[in-house]
Amino acid sequence: MLAACSKLPAKQCLWWHALLLVCYTAGLRYSEVLHLTWGDVDFDRETVRVAPKADSENTIAWSPKDYQTRTIPIPASTAAILAKLQIPATDGCAYVFLPASRITFIKAAQVKGEWSEARTV
Repeated sequence: MLAACSKLPAKQCLWWHALLLVCYTAGLRYSEVLHLTWGDVDFDRETVRVAPKADSENTIAWSPKDYQTRTIPIPASTAAILAKLQIPATDGCAYVFLPASRITFIKAAQVKGEWSEARTV
């Protein structure tokens, strides 16, 4: 799968490479990786934190399946890829793998009553 990333445009390649590495090296569930915020990444300690999120202007209320906050070590290579991904990240976007436009869409759907928590972000 990582090899297939190299056939994508550079920005998409970096995003997919980072997503796959975080999933594989940290062992995160699908919903956990999607709800990962930049605040959950500790570049100095080379860890990611899986933690509940409160509903705010920039985040969607969410809780891990086991309701536990946990900190997971990641290899230096994964932290380096995340650092590369953070450089072009949109200002004000809290999430590592969800663009601000997706958060805006979800928030609008919640206001209209068209969003279910069972839906995938």
